[in-house]
Amino acid sequence: MDLLSALATDIIPESRKGEGIGYFSMFMSIAMVVGPALGILVWNKFDNEVGLFSISAFVSCLALVFTMLVKKDNNRSSIPQKTEKMSWRNLIEKKALPISLSGLVLAFSYSSLTSFITAYSIDLHQDNAAGLFFIVFAIMIIIS
Repeated sequence: MDLLSALATDIIPESRKGEGIGYFSMFMSIAMVVGPALGILVWNKFDNEVGLFSISAFVSCLALVFTMLVKKDNNRSSIPQKTEKMSWRNLIEKKALPISLSGLVLAFSYSSLTSFITAYSIDLHQDNAAGLFFIVFAIMIIIS
């Protein structure tokens, strides 16, 4: 994910950087919602793991094809020319820690929710509720 974010910021033109990062973030958020919703749908549709595995393999191959279509401008070098001694201060930017920690808390809570919402909805005999949750969540991301 981090490599993908770095590549996205590298290939977006400087004049449209804010707009491009906004679209990238929105579609990553939508993918985090649509993926589990489709996974639940496929899991309920097929009685065995072969169907789920086949669809996962197909989507992975599709992602590989789309990745091969990305063109990166190799003329611009993002590698710093000045080499410094390796230290924690060179690896961690103090100004980025607050937003990074809030992102960590958000991702941690979201992953916990996606891990257990399906089992919880089945336990409540509301099998479709988890899929509906993800669809409504995706709509709210798009609206906001």
